Amino acid sequence: MKKIRKIQKKHSKVKQTQHRKLQLNKGCSRTPLFKHHKPNQKPIFDVNLVVINKQTVTIQASVQLHKRALRAVLLAPMHFFDANPTGRILNRFSKDADEVDVFLPQRIDGILQILSTVIISLVSAAVVIPWILIGVVPVLIAFAVLKNIFNASTRQMKRLSNVANSPLFAHLNTTTQGLSTIEAYQERNSFTEKSEKLIDVTTTTTLLYDTCMRCIGLWLDLITSIIVVVTAAVLVSTKGSVNPALAALALTLCLKVVGLMRETVRMMNEVEAKFTSVERLNHYIENIDVEPSSFQCNPNDQWPNKGDIKFSNVEMTYRESLAPVLKNISFDIQPQQKVGVVGRTGAGKSSLITALYRLVELRNGHINIDGINISLIPLNVLRSRLSTIPQDPVMFSGTLRYNLDPFDNYTDDDLWNSLEKAHIKKKILQLDKGLQLLIEENGDNFSVGERQLLCLARAILRKRKILILDEATASVDTDTDSLIQKTIKEAFSNCTVLTIAHRLKTVMNSDLLIIMENGNIIETGKPEDLLAVSSSHLNGMLTAETSISHA
Repeated sequence: MKKIRKIQKKHSKVKQTQHRKLQLNKGCSRTPLFKHHKPNQKPIFDVNLVVINKQTVTIQASVQLHKRALRAVLLAPMHFFDANPTGRILNRFSKDADEVDVFLPQRIDGILQILSTVIISLVSAAVVIPWILIGVVPVLIAFAVLKNIFNASTRQMKRLSNVANSPLFAHLNTTTQGLSTIEAYQERNSFTEKSEKLIDVTTTTTLLYDTCMRCIGLWLDLITSIIVVVTAAVLVSTKGSVNPALAALALTLCLKVVGLMRETVRMMNEVEAKFTSVERLNHYIENIDVEPSSFQCNPNDQWPNKGDIKFSNVEMTYRESLAPVLKNISFDIQPQQKVGVVGRTGAGKSSLITALYRLVELRNGHINIDGINISLIPLNVLRSRLSTIPQDPVMFSGTLRYNLDPFDNYTDDDLWNSLEKAHIKKKILQLDKGLQLLIEENGDNFSVGERQLLCLARAILRKRKILILDEATASVDTDTDSLIQKTIKEAFSNCTVLTIAHRLKTVMNSDLLIIMENGNIIETGKPEDLLAVSSSHLNGMLTAETSISHA
């Protein structure tokens, strides 16, 4: 019982002590640290408002750099994409953008931290031993000289490494897109060998860059060791005249400061070399030509409401140094007229579409649509008022609805009506999810003919007065070709249709036929009138096509 009472007394004393501490803590919490500070009021000076997140700033800068470079590429004319391979553009927006996003913010933040540490250490050493600043000057000179010596080489090696990645990216992109063709022709080994050679070139340039960085690190370590040894020798030789504690402090600071300065110089060289990625992205921003944005005429929303197309002495070349691909082309297409354009490969058929969409500006002449010169109107207006179905149907990753109506301008009933007119509605109904059906990349879950019919449904949905078919049936079978021609005849009866085709059968029902050769129009007229002339070019082309089909 006595032991129990003693334990209870101790327990009560502990409780009393804890209660007193709690009261004191409450009293302290009620007592403001500053006289004018209130408990529920934010402090006047907040450290978080002063500390700048350097990585956030650099990342925001990289985002703006990427946006401006992407905008420059999207607004670039067609000759930019003709002169620059896909791999080169992919390299800028993948490898270079990654270094700007990830590497530079980290290294810049590290350099600023190390520099602040070096400054604090030098100030501390100068307060203790002022004469130590005399030795700092030659150290800075030595590191600056080394930095300038290796700076040019590391920057050039990094630039060479960046350039060497482009052919590899282009090859990988080409290989993935044509994988089925490579397997069909059993060319796997040749593509693998080429890939290995490109990888060797890329790794060789990376090795050269890393070797330069290792070399500068070796020289910096050597100079750092010499400085530390000299400092230690000076302190030993002045034994007795310098307080041992101060001597130890000076040696410690020397080791720390010199080591940090060495790391700073190395990181500055690396950052400057990596800034070649910023230089390459900035090159796209400043040096890429932009398509013209000025205009003198802005047509109304109903333009074109007729579909009249007139070429007048049109001459076009893809580059100033090249020969013209269209030579003094003149013809007039009436509203709701169905026109077929035929000719051999390289005759200039697709160049007519290039001129219509102003992908390349004309050298001479002009093109009028419904009496308006298309060179005087905004590009986005011109291109949005024309419908086209290319030879290779374009499908995007996403839902079927997004592919048909990416801007969500039409109702579901409108989309189903367009699918029905394109004779593809039954196929869609057989699949799950309807308009929410997911389309794979490049539309791989549909055949080429089905993708063409979906593109045709997209054109029907837009209800434009001018439809352009650029060899749309060249990659499909004859049944799908007949189905597309039937759909065009039914859905676009009140529209102007310009059909470019290799198969003469595709355009024989046209109201007007244009035959081209070497950028010139060599024959034009109604198909029946041209067939009536035995010496016409159309008869010669039909004879040649028939002989090839029977061979």
